[in-house]
Amino acid sequence: MTSTDAFAWELLPEVVGKYLRAHIEQDFGTAVMFLGENATVIDNGEVLEGREATLELFNASAEQYQVTTTLGTISQ
Repeated sequence: MTSTDAFAWELLPEVVGKYLRAHIEQDFGTAVMFLGENATVIDNGEVLEGREATLELFNASAEQYQVTTTLGTISQ
């Protein structure tokens, strides 16, 4: 479930908005394309190197958990 009705999408840089939308829709293959090829992601103390490892984590998490995303505010 996602709550984005009151979120100010227009205040985000376009690439950030596209990443967030893909992630919220659990289109992780698209989401990771917005990360650098050599991205380092830290999740639950685990260090992941690169897009492929990040994609595997995103997919495994989606299988294990039901995720609700609520976007709040933007600060600069």
